Amino acid sequence: MRSLPFEYKPERRPAASGDPPAPFPVAPHGAGAAHRRIMTAASSSPNSLATTRRAMLLVLAGAVLWSTGGVFIKLLVRDPGWGPFAISTGRSALAAALFFVVLRGRIRIPGGRSGRWFWAGALSYAYVVTAFVVATKMTTAANAIILQDTAPLWVLAFGGVLLGERARWRDGAALAAGLAGVVLCVRHGLMQPRPGGLLSPQTAGDFLALSSGAAFGLTTLAMRRLSRAAGTPESEDHAALAFLCVGNVVAVGAGLAGTFAVGTAFRVPSLAGLAVPLLMLVWLGLGQLGAGYLLVQRGLRRLPAFQASMLMLLEPILNPLWVALMASEIPPGTTMIGGALVLAGMTIGLTGKRAPL
Repeated sequence: MRSLPFEYKPERRPAASGDPPAPFPVAPHGAGAAHRRIMTAASSSPNSLATTRRAMLLVLAGAVLWSTGGVFIKLLVRDPGWGPFAISTGRSALAAALFFVVLRGRIRIPGGRSGRWFWAGALSYAYVVTAFVVATKMTTAANAIILQDTAPLWVLAFGGVLLGERARWRDGAALAAGLAGVVLCVRHGLMQPRPGGLLSPQTAGDFLALSSGAAFGLTTLAMRRLSRAAGTPESEDHAALAFLCVGNVVAVGAGLAGTFAVGTAFRVPSLAGLAVPLLMLVWLGLGQLGAGYLLVQRGLRRLPAFQASMLMLLEPILNPLWVALMASEIPPGTTMIGGALVLAGMTIGLTGKRAPL
């Protein structure tokens, strides 16, 4: 979101022409990440192939931008003047401003049942982008992104209850692999000392990241409902951007409340030390979260759902790599194995066709 990180691509009803169902992605970020409908490139002409290649590069570029969230958050929280809530506030404020400019100030919020889904999704998205930053502070960046990226597995688990989707054998296999991966990811934190509390700080961060994955699942389900009511591609575009803009505004409020509640309200040692942290914060808001989404949004117009989803798996792979190279944080072996199982579970869940509703 996201931080839109790798985001699950929910499917829509198939078009009358018999084309495959087109999904409505959500940004995350993870970054992260979940954002808009996917149009299938039907022609194999050279022009179409070139367009598809450009679309793939756009999605890959967006995934690379999303993957930088963990390392810059890790570098920022090392500064005593930048707590995680302060970082989340600035990041979401910049992203909301960017989406507001792209929308030219026109934000339409639906009414009725669609309006309830809109606000439920916006609130859950605000929780996602805030919890990701806090979790990245408390646990390893690898755990934060991997556990947030369990969102597709939560969708598989609760899609039947909330949206009436029929379960497939693949869903059970995906959930089993994902659950095994989650257990391995949190195992290291559960074995850490617990000074003065029931959970160690790392374990608390792990469960916070896992809860953000569940919230991201709710965000995805909300966007799925809104995409059905949108009607036209233009309406879908607007709904996605408006949803993210409002969600980031809510995240600003949550971040400010958290910042002053924990007493880390933008304290900086000196003005001389402010420039680099501010540049990193601008990157997190406008580059990693904002531009990352816009690149992916543009690329997804010409890619099938499965292909785009596989390309976005680059984000949770690169995220801990950047942190290891630039912040010298190496995740434990159990996290690497657990992450591989979570990615395998998402791959299983994304393959094959889901029955249309």
